[in-house]
Amino acid sequence: MNLKIANAQASSPVEDHLTSLSELKQKVFENALFVSIAGASILLVASIFEFLAQGITPLINIIFTFLFLASLVAIKLIRNLSNYVQTIIMVGSAYLYAVWHLVLFGAVSDATLMLVYFFVLSAILFQKEIHYVLIAVGAITWFAFVGLYSFTTLNPILQIELAGYGSFWFVIAIYFVIIAALIIITINSYLKSTQNSIDYFDLLTSSVKVDNENLHSELQDNKDTLHKKLIYIRTATQIARSISTAKDVEAVLPVIADRMTNQLNLYYTGVFLIDPTGQYAVLIAGSGEAGQKMLLENHRFGVGGPSMIGWTTSHHRPRIALDVGEEATRFSNPHLPLTRSELSIPILSKNTILGAISIQSTKESAFDDDDVLIFQGIADNIATALENSRLFIQNQRDLEEILALNKQFLEQTWANIIPKEETLSYTFEDPNILSSDGEFKTIEFPIVLRDHEIGRLVVESPTKTITPEQFEFVDSVLSQSALALESSRLLLTANLRTAQEEKISLLTAKLTQMANVEDIIKTTLQEVNQIPEVTASTIKLFSEFEE
Repeated sequence: MNLKIANAQASSPVEDHLTSLSELKQKVFENALFVSIAGASILLVASIFEFLAQGITPLINIIFTFLFLASLVAIKLIRNLSNYVQTIIMVGSAYLYAVWHLVLFGAVSDATLMLVYFFVLSAILFQKEIHYVLIAVGAITWFAFVGLYSFTTLNPILQIELAGYGSFWFVIAIYFVIIAALIIITINSYLKSTQNSIDYFDLLTSSVKVDNENLHSELQDNKDTLHKKLIYIRTATQIARSISTAKDVEAVLPVIADRMTNQLNLYYTGVFLIDPTGQYAVLIAGSGEAGQKMLLENHRFGVGGPSMIGWTTSHHRPRIALDVGEEATRFSNPHLPLTRSELSIPILSKNTILGAISIQSTKESAFDDDDVLIFQGIADNIATALENSRLFIQNQRDLEEILALNKQFLEQTWANIIPKEETLSYTFEDPNILSSDGEFKTIEFPIVLRDHEIGRLVVESPTKTITPEQFEFVDSVLSQSALALESSRLLLTANLRTAQEEKISLLTAKLTQMANVEDIIKTTLQEVNQIPEVTASTIKLFSEFEE
C-alpha cells in the first residue's frame, strides 16, 4: 500500500473524532436545554396552580418563572446566536432565578437546589477555569444571603412554614429530577464520547500498525534496491578500472561480459562491435556457454534490423524490453530461452556508433532508468577505451612513418656530406698504453642521432670490463657529439645553400647582361658542367612548342 493512501485513510478517523467531539458538546447543550425547558414549564404550571389554588405563591414569582422559561425558549428558537452566547444566557438565567428564590423564600428553600442546578450547568457547559469562577460566585451568593438573613433584620418576602407547605416537596422533587436528568444525560454523553475515543484510538492504532507494516515493507524494498544499485555501481567502477589499464580493449571485453553477468545476477551479457562495412553488429564477447556457442556461429545483427541491437545501433539510443513476449523488434534467440526482459545499450564515441551491449534477465521488468544510466556509463567507458586504442594504433603508425622519413632524411643529408663508398674515420692512439704488454678488449659504442645510428666509436682497453659510470660518461659524450655533428652538418648545409644561392644570383646577373643567345647558352652549359656528376650537357631550342 502506498504511504500517501495509508495516511489519507488514517486521517479520516481523526476528522470524524474531532467532529464527534463538537457534536457531543452540542448534544449535551441541547439535552440540558431540553431538560431545563421541561423543568421550567413544570415549575411555571406548579406556580400557577399554587397561585390559583392556595394563594401562597405571589404573582411576581409566576412572572419570574415565565421569564426564566422564556429565556430558555428564546435560546431554542433563535438560531443565529453563537453557542457561547446561548450558554451564557442559559446559565445566567438559572443564576438569576436562584437569586430570586433566595430573595423570595430564603436560603433554606428550593433556592439551594436552584443554585445546585446552576453549579451543574456551569460544570457541564463551561471549561474548568470558568465553571470554577461561576461555582465560587454561586457559593458566595448563597453565603451572602444566609448571613444577610441571620445577622440582620432582613427576611425573605415569603416567611412561611415550609414543612406545612404541601407543594414545596413537589417542587423540590422537580428540582431533583431536573438535576438528576442533567447529571445522567451528561454522564451518558461523556461515557459515549469516551467509548468513541477508545474506538478511535483502536482504529488509529490499527492504522498506525498498517502504516508501520507498509513503511517497513517499503523500507525493505528501498534497501534491496539500494543494495542492487550499490552492486551495479561497484561493478561499473571495477569494469572502468579494468578498461583503463587494459592495453588491448577487445581482449578484455569477454572478461567484462562475464563479470557483468556474474556480479549483477544477469542471465546473459553480449558485446557487439560494428564491422568495417558499418552494416553489421558482430558479437565480440558473450557470457556463459550460450555466448561461446554464438561466437563460434559468428553471431551478428544487421544495423537497423529487426532486433534490439539492430534498433539501438541505428537509433543510437538505449531500448528496454520489460516483457520480451510483447516486444515486436526483439530477436528470439534459441540459445537464450529463459530471457524475460532485455536491455540494449549503444556504445557511442562522439555520436559515432561503435557497437552495442545486450543485457538480458530471467525476470520481467528487471531494468529501470537508473540501470540504463549505470550500463550506459559502462558502454561509454568501453567506447572511450576503443577510441583511445584506435588513436594509439594510428599514432604508432604515424610515429613509425615519421621515424622512417626521419631516417631517410638523415641518410640522404649525411650522404650528401660523406662521399659515396667512403667512410669518415678518425683514430686516436695513446702511445703509453700501446707500449704496455697485454691483451686489449674492443668495445663498440653507437653514435645515435634521433634514434638513427650515424656512426660508431670503437674503444680498445686493456681492462676486461668497463664500469657503469664510465659507460654512462661515454654515452653522454657521444650524445653531445651527435648533436654537435648534426649542428655542424646543418651549418655546412646552410653554407653550401648560401654559396649556391650567391652563385645563382651572380649567374642571373651575368645572364641578364648578355644579349647574344649563343653567349647565354654557352654560359649556361659551362655552369651546369661544373656539377661533379655531370660529364656532358646539351641545350636544344625548338621552333615550336612541344607537349
